[in-house]
Amino acid sequence: MRFIKQLRPGILKFRVTLLLVTLFSFGIYFSAPAESPALPPENLSVLTNIAQIRALTTGEAARRYPVHLRATVTFYNLGGLCFIQDSTGAIFVRRKPDSKLRLGQRVELEGTTLNGDWAPIVKEDSIQVLGEGELPPAQPASFDELASGKLDCEWVEIHGVVRSAKYIADHLHLELAVGGGKMRAYVYDYPPVKDVSWLVNSTIRLRGAVGSIFNHKNQFAAPLLFVSGTNHLSVEKPSPADPFAGPARPAGSLMQYFPGMDFGHRVKVAGVVTYQDSGHALFIRDGAQGFRIETQDTTPVKPGDIIEAAGFPVMSEYSPAMEDAIFRKVGSQAAPAPIKATVEDALSGKLDANLVTLTARMLNLVRRGNERILILQSSNVIFNAHLSQTENAPDVVEKGSLVQVTGICSIRQVKESVSFLNPQSFELLLRSPGDVVVLRRPPWWTLSRLLWILSAMAVILLISGAWVVVLNRRVSEQTRIIQRRVQREAVLEERSRIAREFHDTLEQELAGIAIQLDTVAAHLKASPALAIQQLEIARNLSRHSLAEAQRSVWDLRSHLLENSNLANALTEVARPLEKSGPKIKIQISGAPRKLPARVENNLLRITQEALANAVKHANAKMILIRLNYQKEKVVLTIHDDGVGFDVANAPGISGGHFGLLGMRERAERSGAVFSLVSHRESGTEIVVTVPEKNRDDESVVSEPAAETETQTAG
Repeated sequence: MRFIKQLRPGILKFRVTLLLVTLFSFGIYFSAPAESPALPPENLSVLTNIAQIRALTTGEAARRYPVHLRATVTFYNLGGLCFIQDSTGAIFVRRKPDSKLRLGQRVELEGTTLNGDWAPIVKEDSIQVLGEGELPPAQPASFDELASGKLDCEWVEIHGVVRSAKYIADHLHLELAVGGGKMRAYVYDYPPVKDVSWLVNSTIRLRGAVGSIFNHKNQFAAPLLFVSGTNHLSVEKPSPADPFAGPARPAGSLMQYFPGMDFGHRVKVAGVVTYQDSGHALFIRDGAQGFRIETQDTTPVKPGDIIEAAGFPVMSEYSPAMEDAIFRKVGSQAAPAPIKATVEDALSGKLDANLVTLTARMLNLVRRGNERILILQSSNVIFNAHLSQTENAPDVVEKGSLVQVTGICSIRQVKESVSFLNPQSFELLLRSPGDVVVLRRPPWWTLSRLLWILSAMAVILLISGAWVVVLNRRVSEQTRIIQRRVQREAVLEERSRIAREFHDTLEQELAGIAIQLDTVAAHLKASPALAIQQLEIARNLSRHSLAEAQRSVWDLRSHLLENSNLANALTEVARPLEKSGPKIKIQISGAPRKLPARVENNLLRITQEALANAVKHANAKMILIRLNYQKEKVVLTIHDDGVGFDVANAPGISGGHFGLLGMRERAERSGAVFSLVSHRESGTEIVVTVPEKNRDDESVVSEPAAETETQTAG
């Protein structure tokens, strides 16, 4: 149950009075919303009866149809409320402030339609009183008809039992039990009196115009009745003069069958107070039976006071209760002791609205303003205990504590089985912080603390494991870098050694030959032209050998692969052949990456040898070099359009040709697959495939994977 903050009677009465005066003085309740801007003139027909207006949709009513009506005033007050009715129906009129009308007058009204808060209404432009008339016959109305909204604005007659009555400002405010429901009625022009309590529990008849309560979505919520004067209120069965007269009925017998039962009127009960909350709920115990009383009476009582209460019995969520009650204190005794119970007893329903005490373990505490909600568990049943309107809530109770709680048991959820209600859950309404007693505090090793410790250890282990993985990666990376550096240094050292040998042997010897032959050509005078021709040939050959040796030495000492990648190195190798005439295209596809030094060196040398063969022996006009970086391999393809040759009969070592054998050996040393396809007059294609095992993943170059092309034109 939710609790409402206690208000002093004077403040409450003042606020209610101010609110109602404001509502009815300015016509807020039944006034139309602010007028929308006038729409462009249209040829709209004049509506001459109310049925035509009520037939409009809200959108059509907003078009402001012109209205010319003759009708009877069924309700009017100075606060701005006006209803009229003709033979076809009834409607609300938004009046001008200076118009003065009376109930029953015949009027002629001109105006326009408006979109009201729920149904179409009429805005008065002018109104003329035609004379005194007769009110239409009042239509008998049931609560279901009123609650459906179909009798909105109609002049009706209802019968009901007054549940509460009070005089506010200029009218009588009534709460009525009508048939199967409750509704409000406002009686205007009622003589100002201080006490109208004598009307409570009376059966009355009312005639008036039906109003409606709406929500913010312009939806119908509840009916109202507006009554003009005491002439339209008559008491059919007055209430007993003394509401407390006669014997009290046992609280446990309410809503039970007995001959001549009448559930619509007051009954009287008596009992000992167990709790009075800060709102308007009062709990008593009658023998072993608990009972809840809803009342506007704020007279303070305390546990142990004996009271009599007269009110209207109703069925609450599970047990009977009393609404709109009045009570009086008739005695006092010791405060009743709580009933020791278990959650099974509470769920049986027998202890509903009774003061109980039970033992449970506290799971959590939720704060909501000054209210504290204890979430408790007992025997695998979880329930709530509410402590309201106190600044001293038991925040010091630790989670997991074993506590004893005392409060009012309230069934909160039921399940209907054919014709029987079965309680499904309950809660306790605590009276004060003293209703919570800690029996045993939780052990230090609670589940939450254990989970926190395990979580912290797991985080530490996770961080440690991640650090080990990072260190292992760094060590592996450094190891691979060192291995590559050692391998590259070994290759460079070997290349430098071979270059020195070439320089000290072949290059020097060929240079000496060239010098000697030049000397012979300069001093040989006696020899005829044939000798000079032979010497010239020898000199050309020696110079050619010298050039080849110098080119080989330059190639071996080149740092292309160390200073750049394989793609750029291939471009540099192809550039010296530009003068020989063939067009050379280089295509790079995939994401370029560093390969092991020995693999890149062998691929470069294979390309050099293939280019030399294509230029010298194949007389190629076009040479295409493709370097394709794939996910699991790298493929080098050299294709020329030269004369080609018969692979089966290709010259080998015996003929002094080492090119093809050298290329195959370099491919095998790189762990690659070498293939060659050639036919006479069809060109030659060499394909070298380096598998994934030779890939160096740590050396991937962060470049686009799009295919690039370099063209060298001779």
